[in-house]
Amino acid sequence: MVSESVYKDLNKVNKKHFKDMVKLYDKKMYKKSLKKCESILETQPNHGETLAMKALIYNTVGRRAEARDTINKAIMCNLKSFTSWHIKGMIERSERHFADAKKCFAQSSKIEEDNQKILRDLLLLELQVRDYENAVTSITKIMQKQARNKVFSTCYFLVNHLSGNYEVAEHFIDQNRDFLLTKMSRVEINELYMYEASLYRDHGKYEEALKVLKDNEKEIVDKVARLELLAELYVHTEKLEEAIKCYEQLIKKNPS
Repeated sequence: MVSESVYKDLNKVNKKHFKDMVKLYDKKMYKKSLKKCESILETQPNHGETLAMKALIYNTVGRRAEARDTINKAIMCNLKSFTSWHIKGMIERSERHFADAKKCFAQSSKIEEDNQKILRDLLLLELQVRDYENAVTSITKIMQKQARNKVFSTCYFLVNHLSGNYEVAEHFIDQNRDFLLTKMSRVEINELYMYEASLYRDHGKYEEALKVLKDNEKEIVDKVARLELLAELYVHTEKLEEAIKCYEQLIKKNPS
């Protein structure tokens, strides 16, 4: 759904053309979409969002050089257009210029702060370039609107883990455990408990990690991975006899 702010500088006829252009683009009817775009530009040649859409169409059909020239023109026509910055980011991303794409998405997000689509795109690029500190800010903004979304909830504690905010990640899992476990398959439950143990290990909380593995032994279906992590944790806590027992079990399971 296109924000109403995109249409504010268009006359009534061109507003309809713009809506049709977006629909045609979404249906992958790029030639017809481009014609609608040209119709708007005949009467309003400096409409930044239309130029941005034209650049997006060019980029989608492989006309990369024209796309780059057009999106730069679009931004010069309206430096405060979140749509133009967002599309420039999409074009940069398609060319694998991830750092530049991230800057464009960040600029777009500054202009349209509550736009969830832009925030998701920004978050993915921040993870791509390992900018975990800013990724925490982005996922936190997303969670303010979609706190009961399992995908974003998982992303929230993962990003905090990667950025070194171990206590935030641990607290979030502990407080939202029932919600996270709802309608999970056995494999997903296994992954959550193994991940939680790994999180405690990375934080240096070896006893807490051991407790997770022991208390949830029945729910953890990957017995080999559990034994491997148990052995590692027993070594860290200087429980060497228990570590030896784990390694002996592992050798029996896989003598090679």
